[in-house]
Amino acid sequence: MAQECKGNVIESIKMFGAAYSMFQSLLSGIHLKKKELHTDVDLP
Repeated sequence: MAQECKGNVIESIKMFGAAYSMFQSLLSGIHLKKKELHTDVDLP
């Protein structure tokens, strides 16, 4: 039972990691686009 739970946690972390890196690349893509457009809107 505990082993199964541990596996689920690891899977969740992997999923979160993948989603996070996708989000990061999306943000940097938006940042690059804004640079190209020469807008002075700052993303946090």
